[in-house]
Formats: sequence, structure tokens, C-alpha cells
Amino acid sequence: MRTRKAPIAAREVSPLASRPVGVQAAWLLFLALAGVAGCGGGTERVPVEGTVTLKGKPLEQGSVTFLSTSSGSSAGARIESGRFDIPRQRGPSPGVYRVEIVAYQETGRKIPDPDRPGEMMDEAVQLVPERYNSESELQVDLSKDGPNQFEFALEAP
Repeated sequence: MRTRKAPIAAREVSPLASRPVGVQAAWLLFLALAGVAGCGGGTERVPVEGTVTLKGKPLEQGSVTFLSTSSGSSAGARIESGRFDIPRQRGPSPGVYRVEIVAYQETGRKIPDPDRPGEMMDEAVQLVPERYNSESELQVDLSKDGPNQFEFALEAP
């Protein structure tokens, strides 16, 4: 049985990271918006905006997702140059949310594509520690009266 070596840097490589960066971004945006699309028209929504830094520097690209801890509408947005903005019409409903932030970076290496035997693909690694995404410790309370502006200062080892 062959095992695949982890990237040299001690970073998590997720199954999503095995896709080209453009596909990852589209998939993450789809997942973030899928929760919004299934909600009824009578749901009250709020705008959310903010900044994301990693090790003190703006996170150049990534995505942020607000996942309801109860029955509220979830929402997400792309992070560009350390900023995100979710307008009211696509925003989450008021309530408590777990926040997940992800950002992938290509390593410059090619790896076998697990979905297409014999083909290679770009390797990408997750830049953001698990405690801010799959194991997120981030939580916010979104108010119907606003402002719902947040600064997420992420630390990494």
C-alpha cells in the first residue's frame, strides 16, 4: 500500500485542496450560498462585513462562512485583500453563528489527481489553521440592529 507524503510545510492538505484554486473558490462559494438559496423569502437578513488578517497581514484570498448554531440562514463571501462584505439580500439572519475561514495556496508541485487516474493536478495547502475552519472556535452574534462588522485576527504557528 502506497502512502502519499504530506507537503514539506506542516500544513493540512484537505480533499478540497486537491482541486485547482479556481475550482476550490467556486465550490466554497457554492456551499456558502447553498444555505441561503434554500431559505424562504420571509427570513429577515442582516448585512455583515469585516476584515481578516493572518499573522498580522491581510488575508489576500479566501472565503468566510457564517454557519447558524440554531435555525438561522447561513451565508458566506469571498475574502479579497483582507476584506469581505455580505449585503443584506444575501446575508444571514440575526443570531449566533460559527465562523469558518479558509484560504488555499498552490505549492507549485503537481500531484496525482485522485479523481482522474493517470492525470496530474496542482497541489494546494490550507493556509488557515483548523481552529478557524473545520474545527472553528470563532463565534459571533449577529444583531438585527447592527452594525455587524468584525475583525478576525487569525494566528498561525
